[in-house]
Amino acid sequence: MSEIIIIGEINLDIFILLEDNKNHTKNYSIKIGGTAYNIANSLKNLRIDPLIFSHIGKDFMGKGIYDELSKYFNLDLIQKVNSTNIILYFINEDKFDVVGLKKDDLIFKVSENFLKRYNDIKIVHISPYIFMNDENFKFLNEIKSENKIFITNLSMPILDNQGFIKILNRFDYIFMNLEEAKKLTKIDDLNEIKKFLKENFKNSILTLLDGVYFLNKEKEIFLETEKINKKINIGAGDYLIGGFISGLYKNLKIEDCLKIGIESVKNYLNLV
Repeated sequence: MSEIIIIGEINLDIFILLEDNKNHTKNYSIKIGGTAYNIANSLKNLRIDPLIFSHIGKDFMGKGIYDELSKYFNLDLIQKVNSTNIILYFINEDKFDVVGLKKDDLIFKVSENFLKRYNDIKIVHISPYIFMNDENFKFLNEIKSENKIFITNLSMPILDNQGFIKILNRFDYIFMNLEEAKKLTKIDDLNEIKKFLKENFKNSILTLLDGVYFLNKEKEIFLETEKINKKINIGAGDYLIGGFISGLYKNLKIEDCLKIGIESVKNYLNLV
C-alpha cells in the first residue's frame, strides 16, 4: 500500500533546439513529463512506489503514455480525458519559449476510489499547476491534511494567481527557485527573501544555481552544490522534490533529505 501520493499533471514534453536561419532541425527530443510524472519517477528511481493522481488522454499519445507508466506505477487513480497535454519547448541557446497545447481543463475530485486509498497516505505533493483551474481549490478544501505532510512548489505562471498565494501557508514544505522567490516576496535581496520565508511559511526550500537553502523559524541550512552547467534544466526541481520526499518518508534528518534530493538532480541531469 503506497503512503505517498503525487497529485498533478502528466504531459508529453517536446524539446526543440532551434538553429539560426533554418526551418528544420534534427535536434529534438520527446519524453513523458509534467510535475506529477517527474516527482513520481524520481521516487521510483529511489525504489519507492508512489500513487499518482492525474489525467491521461484517450488519444494515441495518451495510450502510449499509459502503457509505459503501467509498467512501473499503480495507475488506479489515473483519469482518462479526451486529449493529452502537450508542452512544446523551443530552445535557442540558453533561452527557451514554452507553448502548452491543452484542450481539457483538468479537474480533480474526491471520489470513493480516491478516499479508499487516501486514508493510508502520509505524504501528499500537489502540483501548483492544478490551481490554474479554480475548481481545484474545492478539491484541496475537501481532502484532509491531519496527520499528513503537505508539499507543493512554486512556478512563475501560478504566482499571478492570488488564490494560490493565499493557500501557501497550508503546506508544510514549499519548494522554489530564486526567481520564483523574488516574485512571491517582491524582494530582490537574498537575505531579505530568506527572512520573509522564515516569517511567513512553515518550511521553505530555496534553490540557487550553486546550493540549496532549508528555512524555517528555528533553523537555516545551506548545502553547497556543484553549479549547474546545463543551460536548460527543465524538470530538475521536480527531481529535487522527489529525493527530498524519499528522505521524509524514511524519517531522515532534513540535511539528509536535501542530500538525497541533490543527488537525484545530478542523476537526472546526467540523463537529459
